[in-house]
Amino acid sequence: MLIRALRFLLKSLPYLLLPALVLGGGWILASRMLVTEAEREGRHRAEMHAANLSATLEQYRYLPYVLALNQDILNLLAEPRNPRRVEALNRYLEQVNRQSRTSALFIVNVDGIALASSNWMSPYSFVGNSYAFRPYFQQALAGLSGSFYGIGSTSREPGYFLSWPVLSGRRIVGVAVVKVSLAPLEEAWRKGAEPVLVSDRHGVAFLSANPDWKFATWQPLPPEVRRQIDATRQYLGAKLHPFALLQPHADWRRQAWLAPDSERKLLAGRYLQIRQQLPQTGWTLTLLVDMHGRNLTLLAIMSTLLVSCLGLLTLWHYWRLRLRRLREQLAAQQALQQAHDQLERKVAERTRDLALSNTQLSAEIRERIQTENSLRITRGQLAEASKLAALGQMAAGVAHEINQPLAALRAFADNAVTLLQRGRADAASDNLGQISQLVERIAHITRDLKTFARRHRGPLGQTHPLAALRDTLTLLQPALTEARITLTQQLPEQCPAIACDAIGLEQVFTNLLSNAIDAMRPQGQGQLEISLLHKAGMLEFRLRDHGPGIADADLPHLFEPFYSTKPRGQGLGLGLAIVQEIVEQSGGRIEAGNHPDGGACFIINWPCEPTP
Repeated sequence: MLIRALRFLLKSLPYLLLPALVLGGGWILASRMLVTEAEREGRHRAEMHAANLSATLEQYRYLPYVLALNQDILNLLAEPRNPRRVEALNRYLEQVNRQSRTSALFIVNVDGIALASSNWMSPYSFVGNSYAFRPYFQQALAGLSGSFYGIGSTSREPGYFLSWPVLSGRRIVGVAVVKVSLAPLEEAWRKGAEPVLVSDRHGVAFLSANPDWKFATWQPLPPEVRRQIDATRQYLGAKLHPFALLQPHADWRRQAWLAPDSERKLLAGRYLQIRQQLPQTGWTLTLLVDMHGRNLTLLAIMSTLLVSCLGLLTLWHYWRLRLRRLREQLAAQQALQQAHDQLERKVAERTRDLALSNTQLSAEIRERIQTENSLRITRGQLAEASKLAALGQMAAGVAHEINQPLAALRAFADNAVTLLQRGRADAASDNLGQISQLVERIAHITRDLKTFARRHRGPLGQTHPLAALRDTLTLLQPALTEARITLTQQLPEQCPAIACDAIGLEQVFTNLLSNAIDAMRPQGQGQLEISLLHKAGMLEFRLRDHGPGIADADLPHLFEPFYSTKPRGQGLGLGLAIVQEIVEQSGGRIEAGNHPDGGACFIINWPCEPTP
């Protein structure tokens, strides 16, 4: 009996071995084919999801840069306590946020305090809160474009933050921030019923089609990473628990499954993990391809192979299933091609939109330049109008200054007539001399007024200040000698020319030197220091006297028209106002102050051509 059984086994061995080899080889080939196919299709879908996510992020990247160019934002950062500017900017940000469909727009100063926000009327307003701990603020403060995903410390709503530094000249004065919600993208993933999640560089999943997977980690986080996340408050209030990972034997290392402990048996061996890197953000998009249907296909193939070994009927049935599978593959490829074509059309449309936005931005920049030029012209006109208004306001004072000499002229003239009638020619000559002095005083008053009211309309010539200064010193040498003033000069042998007419430049030097002489005259003696230096494309004239200096109360008003520190009757207070006007018309800048060792000090800087 035993021998008969062994013989039967030996005779049946080839028939058993062949189906075993066919089934074993079919199992290996079919399983590898299905995994490769699933990986290829999953890779394509993962690339599509990654491209969609990148496009969603990139469409708002320009917005903080545009906000940083807004002049109202610069004005608010310059006057952060101005309630009118704060309210106007809050309303502007609210309107832009509504039109751009972002979560929030806000402006932060260099200390990290939010000065204005689009949600200023919300109970969770950002205004007044500090965001100095956020990486996007620190990146923008370093002069870079910032980006960061995290849970809002005020609103407790997650979002993607984009930032750009606000510049005043070359100095960073604040940061413009845009918050974008990615909730619509997650909602689309949930409706698509495809397991998708996005994790950051630390392995924390912050976007997911499954809400239970959010803020879970691929592996336990090291203490230093947790401290870094806590410092930036990126995932405020999230526990950051690790996923439950199941790893089968070595041939299936590309697979990983995510589930709580209670669902391990249900989901074990079901998902194929596809990862797609997003280099712009450092994120990783993970797509879980459902392998349940493909496992059933593998079992069907194995059943078909088994039946094919038994007869032609089974073979025919296998080929019918195979043809059906090929048709399904063709339909899937056509669907993927249609999706690919649709994605290319969307990319082309968004490219056109970006080009149109760039054109509009260029037009706005040109308009801003034209507005700045108009503002500069208007400012000059306002300055001229203010000067004429000041002349009108002082008309009564000038009339009073002239009225006294006129009354004295009349009295001296009447006395001269009477003395001539009496034959007293010497006394009459003295009266005529007094009349000449009074006429000179009136001429001096009207000459100062005419000079102050004059406006240079012709082109400015090129004048060498060294020659003008030497001519002025020659004219004032008698006054220096009379006041017993020692002159110390530091003048070069030659210096470049500046854009000013010679008469105006001599008037500048004459007024400044005369004021210094008058300031030291009561001392009986004094010392006057002047220098003319050329450095870094600028010509600097420096004058310092050793007099009593300028009172602190007079410094803010020193260049105002009709403001004088001299006794009444010795001037109208127009000298320094005329000096400032001539210097500024020639492109220069004048400063006044007191020297640390005593005495007044005046410094004038002119732009100049390089010396030949």
